[in-house]
Amino acid sequence: KLRLRARSLVVSASSAALDYGELLQGRVTLTEVAKGSAEAIFDAQEFGDFLIYPQVSEAAPVVSGAKVLFSERAVEIDSSAEQLTFQGRHAGQAFRARLTCGDGGKRPKVSLHSDARLAEATKMELETALETFFSKLKIDLAGVLLRFHRLNFPR
Repeated sequence: KLRLRARSLVVSASSAALDYGELLQGRVTLTEVAKGSAEAIFDAQEFGDFLIYPQVSEAAPVVSGAKVLFSERAVEIDSSAEQLTFQGRHAGQAFRARLTCGDGGKRPKVSLHSDARLAEATKMELETALETFFSKLKIDLAGVLLRFHRLNFPR
């Protein structure tokens, strides 16, 4: 198991067909292709696990020749400030970053904490690359295409 979990998953489909027997056993098995949208609600630990999920970490950006390595540790969600803090490494240097979203949650904004020991130009390049990463993230979860649409914080 790859430990990818969400606090809850809300699915909206225009049409879907489920295997009822599987549903009674606690599994959701589609018997035909469904189109729609889903919302994954993560707590801090689950978002950390999402960051290191193989398809997410494989898609992490390369900045100045070095791949960004996410950490599942020390993710903090501050719903009242509508921000999420996460950690990672770039070119051997640890960093902490804050993820917020503008435009109704649709435009990710990443800012590195001032304690990151990176050159200013590298910080700016890394912030831009992480913003692009989150806004364009698409991964295939066993045939279900997951992409970033919006970041919301529950009140």
